[in-house]
Amino acid sequence: VTKRQHAAHHEEAAAAASEGVVISDEGTEIVVHSVKCNVGRTNDGIRNGGTRLANEIIEFIRKDARKMKYDEKKDDADRDDATTRARDVTYSIVGNSLGGLYARYAISLLP
Repeated sequence: VTKRQHAAHHEEAAAAASEGVVISDEGTEIVVHSVKCNVGRTNDGIRNGGTRLANEIIEFIRKDARKMKYDEKKDDADRDDATTRARDVTYSIVGNSLGGLYARYAISLLP
């Protein structure tokens, strides 16, 4: 892989992530969220960057939970039977270099 190919792949992945792309595979949904809170704001330390990241993560999870609740109500209205679906939800945080340090600090702040 050349640097140009790597950069192009990175740009494509970043564009897809910033759009909140949902990939479904056999009933599994993967939502990619690209964090924006620290873009251009990396000179004020790990604590500040990690705190901004934690706040963005919490807001993302709240929005995701509201969306899931809305989707469940919509699904319940569409179903005639009284079956309910249990959902397992996992949030993974990925960061490299300074983003990895922000991620570790942010995780320590999450409730």
